[in-house]
Amino acid sequence: MRIFLSGFLLFVCVFSRANQDSLFIKRMDSLAQQLYGAAADSVKLAANNEIRFALAEFLTSNASPGFPFDSFGFVKSVAPADLSFGLITWTVPLSGSRHSYYGFLQKISKGVVANVVEL
Repeated sequence: MRIFLSGFLLFVCVFSRANQDSLFIKRMDSLAQQLYGAAADSVKLAANNEIRFALAEFLTSNASPGFPFDSFGFVKSVAPADLSFGLITWTVPLSGSRHSYYGFLQKISKGVVANVVEL
């Protein structure tokens, strides 16, 4: 019975994490549609502020190392094989052929987030 219960709890934890990741990805993709649609600059910048806030919060959690940031269509990410850091960047196209650039640098030590810096 204990083995069954342990297995069930592990399944619930894994499923819950996968569901949270899925919701996070959907939220970011929804905001990205505003960034790259025909919205006014003010709408794009407001959506971008939500993205910045959500990413900053997520990047400080220990669930973020190894997260597939490239699953977002608008984000480019780089991380070495040892996951000692992560670089996440994106651009916001604005009217008049202007662009604003954003990103975060995440330092990871022994699998734990040590520091996050907004670029």
